[in-house]
Amino acid sequence: MILVMAATAMGVAKPRPYHLTVYNTPRQTITGFGGACCDGAMKPFGEDYAACISKLYGKRSKIGLNILRMEISPSFTGDNWGDYDWNGSLPSALFVKNHGGIVFGTPWSPPGEYKTNGTAQGGNADDQGNQRGKLREDCYEKFFPWLNTFLGWMHDHGVDVDAVSVQNEPDWWVNYSGCLYEPSEQVTLVKNYAWMLDRERFPGVRLISAEPLGYREDYFTALLNDETCREQVDIFAGHIYGHMPLQYIKPVANKALPYGKEIWMTEHSVTDNTGKLPTWYENLIFAEELNECMLAGCTGYIYWYLRAHWSFCGTGETEYGSANNRDELLPRAFVMSHFSKNVTGSTRLATSKDDDGGRVKEEQAADFEYSAYIKGDSLIVMAINASENAKELKITLPYKVNSGQLWLSTGNESSNLCQKSALDITEPIEEIQVEMPARSLSTYIFMIDHSVQPIEEETTIDFTGFTEGINLENTNIDNVYYNLDGDNGNGYDATEDCLVINTTTDMANIADAAPGSTDIKKNFAGMILEVNGNGILKINCQTLGNSALNVMIGDGKAETIVQNEQGIVTIAYNVEEPTYVYLYATASTFAPARAAAIENAVKIYSLEVIPGTTGISNVNDNINVSCWYTLDGRRLSTKPTRKGLYIHNGKVVVVK
Repeated sequence: MILVMAATAMGVAKPRPYHLTVYNTPRQTITGFGGACCDGAMKPFGEDYAACISKLYGKRSKIGLNILRMEISPSFTGDNWGDYDWNGSLPSALFVKNHGGIVFGTPWSPPGEYKTNGTAQGGNADDQGNQRGKLREDCYEKFFPWLNTFLGWMHDHGVDVDAVSVQNEPDWWVNYSGCLYEPSEQVTLVKNYAWMLDRERFPGVRLISAEPLGYREDYFTALLNDETCREQVDIFAGHIYGHMPLQYIKPVANKALPYGKEIWMTEHSVTDNTGKLPTWYENLIFAEELNECMLAGCTGYIYWYLRAHWSFCGTGETEYGSANNRDELLPRAFVMSHFSKNVTGSTRLATSKDDDGGRVKEEQAADFEYSAYIKGDSLIVMAINASENAKELKITLPYKVNSGQLWLSTGNESSNLCQKSALDITEPIEEIQVEMPARSLSTYIFMIDHSVQPIEEETTIDFTGFTEGINLENTNIDNVYYNLDGDNGNGYDATEDCLVINTTTDMANIADAAPGSTDIKKNFAGMILEVNGNGILKINCQTLGNSALNVMIGDGKAETIVQNEQGIVTIAYNVEEPTYVYLYATASTFAPARAAAIENAVKIYSLEVIPGTTGISNVNDNINVSCWYTLDGRRLSTKPTRKGLYIHNGKVVVVK
């Protein structure tokens, strides 16, 4: 068990812990992690793939990668370039696709006959005439049909490619396979000819921008500034050789993410210029790069060779070290698994350290980095302590959590990699203090506590503390459970400071109505609280179009509220044990006809819970007219048949 740190030791003052606050503010959603199926430039795995790829890809693999990069050789048929042809990536791509992964292709060069230098080579050599190889303008119209040829060949061989790129490193003049583009030339190519990418024949295929060597902003800005190019390019991608992610990727992400584009880092290698296996500290540098790419806004991170002594699978070359066994997992793969196993499919959350690049400003804290994510019922905090000293970390979370697990890696030895242990959490908490060992990578995975405690004292529930884009999906905030997925206009509206429910709910489809249950997560859109005893609910709301607000107490009959103008509706409750109250939207047959331009929606501005009220004589007159109440304030599901005095339409009514 990993114990939550408590008080300082007897008589010894411990250093002040570093403090990380995680906010309920979503950033980008992470598509995944991967690498290129090669062990050298223009050297795809071919049939020698299984021992490496099977250890790295798939949810059941140890590492959990899900994105594979392929080199598209400058071929027309896929099989006339010897070892370097479309066949070279096919076996790896088949495996990854069969295990639920994503595959994409990047051309190092279009066919030589399309280029100014008449060859697929880049031209930066004496024997290549030192001629800068570019795509000829009269061949721009041939480029995307050529990519269609590649897509068709792969499809015919069992692989539906998910995306294709315009070019590998268009800004780097090379003496191997390569092609140069200026930013303006890429705009011309995409603007005028990208429509020729056959998205009807290959449904779902996405276009990736050219991938500059150093994530050069001018390549991406030129595309983003052109409306046609923005529509055509789905993923903005580049490499970070000599370029720090937070300095170069972040400005691009800030521009592209608001358009719904993805941001991928599609090639880099860390500490690849040493003649030995990476030290543990060098592997922590790799962890910091992964972390900083996430903080910069990346939705995908794709490493370079999958098989190399500085990568994930060993090569068998003993000169790099005795642990460099052929196709055996190297420590760097397990560092990657902290992210690929836990962060894939998550949404990054803002933290108090985002503006510091995930670092803390305190003295001697330069080797201390963080990031945070939410994934289903899990809150994930990534913490990297690359310093030589152990550190204490206090984490403040946006929700209460009731359990957790730690993944800890402290060295290259297998006994020190991805060691898993439970966090000692005995009751729901929002703050935890832990100790991070020196030179360590820690992944804290907390389970959100979705239990809702009864509201037994006067409480006002409003949304003044919410921020635009707050994540309200399967979320418990201040003892109120929300499940609004952000789609179809659901969620928090900062302009009116209200909750908006557009999606209708049919409670008949929900067998398990407990907050956080699978049924509720899939089939319920709204909010849930819990009450006990008797009292009233005062709901400040408005219904638009043919939507109605429904309030259901326990498993009783729902009360349907139609409120054409914003105002307060009062509902009485009287229960003998803690009971859930469900607020959700349905289509109302009582709603008046409206202009088609008015949307269907339920808006909730605030909700007051006033326990202990024994009568409703003081309730204002816009109590829901369809309900009957006893004199002590108990709501009845139908008109009573027993003789007596009741309250209906705000008046005392005698039932004879």
